[in-house]
Amino acid sequence: MPNATIPLTENAWTLITPANVAAEVTFQARNGAAFVAATVGPVPPSVTPPYAGVLYPDSFGESGRTLAAIFPGVAGANRLYAYTSLPGVEVFVSFA
Repeated sequence: MPNATIPLTENAWTLITPANVAAEVTFQARNGAAFVAATVGPVPPSVTPPYAGVLYPDSFGESGRTLAAIFPGVAGANRLYAYTSLPGVEVFVSFA
């Protein structure tokens, strides 16, 4: 996946990495804040924020980091989900 801007569904987890992340990932919240959470496989987190995920304010994210470095407590993490309660929020994502 080269680069994509993923529109988020309000009040639901949205998968933002539709394939396994094998190396580094870059992502940025746009048009509002979003919680981002790592999972193992394409199964969304079972709880909602603030009990799951890291809050990234508008224009914030991560650049060129591994999922293990961003989410050290999720062994084997290979997918990312984002959650927002605001309309129009997107997440830009790029990964290999």
